[in-house]
Amino acid sequence: MKLYIKNDVEASLKDVGDAECEEIVLDQVIGDVEDPVKTMTDCVKKLRHGGTIIITGREAFIIAEAFVIGVIDINRYNQLVSHANMFTLDTVGGLLESLGLRITKKRIEDFEMVIEGTRP
Repeated sequence: MKLYIKNDVEASLKDVGDAECEEIVLDQVIGDVEDPVKTMTDCVKKLRHGGTIIITGREAFIIAEAFVIGVIDINRYNQLVSHANMFTLDTVGGLLESLGLRITKKRIEDFEMVIEGTRP
């Protein structure tokens, strides 16, 4: 089973059994959930061994840096940081590793990050 989640992570996972998914994509939602650590933990439980989780979101450090050096103005900065939770690529990667995943891809393009981890 492949699961693509763009909103309401909890409802999307409700009827999914543990170790049922080959792939889970959390597309721009990790910044909007109440407890991102619990959400990622719940998603990892749903992955099969060899399964992959892909997380996309805005990269906090890159946005802050762009504002500080004048690449973006305050209006654009406020648009980009409108999420309740902001993360860096390294923070998400470290959390996935702490949950036992092997990071297989990490990249930042513009202000967006994509990280992929595989459950051994």
